[in-house]
Amino acid sequence: MESMFLFVLTIAVAAVGGTIGYRLRLPAGVLVGAMAATVTFNILTERAVFYADIRIGIQVLAGAMIGSRMDMAVVRGMKRLIAPIAILVLSMFVLNVVFGSAMYFLSSLDVATALFAAAPGGASDMAIIAADLGAYPPYVALLQLSRLIIIFTVMPLVFRRAAVNGKHDTAQPSGQSEPVAPAAVEAASTDHSAPADNGPAAPQQSGSRGRKLVSLIAAAALGGTVFYLLGVTAGALIGGMVGGSVFCVLRGKVPFPSQLKILMQVGAGAFIGFRVERETLLSLGELVIPLAVMFVGIIAFSFGIAYVINHTTKLDWVTCMLASTPGGQQEMALLSEDLGADTPSIAIMQTARLVCVIAFFPTLLSVITGLVG
Repeated sequence: MESMFLFVLTIAVAAVGGTIGYRLRLPAGVLVGAMAATVTFNILTERAVFYADIRIGIQVLAGAMIGSRMDMAVVRGMKRLIAPIAILVLSMFVLNVVFGSAMYFLSSLDVATALFAAAPGGASDMAIIAADLGAYPPYVALLQLSRLIIIFTVMPLVFRRAAVNGKHDTAQPSGQSEPVAPAAVEAASTDHSAPADNGPAAPQQSGSRGRKLVSLIAAAALGGTVFYLLGVTAGALIGGMVGGSVFCVLRGKVPFPSQLKILMQVGAGAFIGFRVERETLLSLGELVIPLAVMFVGIIAFSFGIAYVINHTTKLDWVTCMLASTPGGQQEMALLSEDLGADTPSIAIMQTARLVCVIAFFPTLLSVITGLVG
């Protein structure tokens, strides 16, 4: 009974911290706030509790959320962008190994923690998966969050400068105007298909969305259970993503409620935070070198991969940069609209990046970890 009370208290503390982080509009604010609050609670009381089985449910929900972004249009878009996506994913894996190895050799991080910290996935996703493979989730989460902070605060300035230079380099002859963003960009930024609220139709539509959401989660749970029982690396997350993706390709995209996203981030923050002890805080100095490697890695990811894609495909330079930056799909798509880039292609490539990283990188990184020993 006491354990259950402490678990509920831990989640409540994480929820309060997540709310504060959200209201402060921090990058990944809910996750950061929940993790920070749980760490503080655990350091002060040493009574934080988190049940390991809850992590499986979080992985399934995370897989469902990723799968909810898929539909037949995205699949067709991926076919159109096969070459850029292949270059993107292969290059990211190579750079993941390069910069993960640099973290390992230049710092005291173990190889699994270093590789997962350098992986171009989501902060909570990578931290939760890392726990399955013997890495240290708090360090993975901190380094992943540092990557997002750098991308969201520093890189937009770089992108805008590159966009301005690109327009100057491709200026039209006198008397002609500069090219504008394609119509698809404008269409992607506004949803004109949402029906008006005309009374009785609204509850019916809401009920339909609710049923589709329940079906999506059920499909993700089925896929996650199968992959988990088969012993697939990070099986609950990968299986959840596969099950959710198949459902959405067959039935269409399902809006994933922000409340569920917040719940997942609170749970992930509590899971990561409860593992942090006083010794962890005392050893944070060990992350200085990995953080420096992370910064160089972001530059390499954003510009190195963009250069290769730009010189091997017909995509413009700004689109290549935004597609190659390992940030959030939504954030990169919104920024691309400001810069007049090809938003649909960026959204599809960012989705493909996340799906491939979650689907393939854990197994590949676990093989490398095993070889290094």
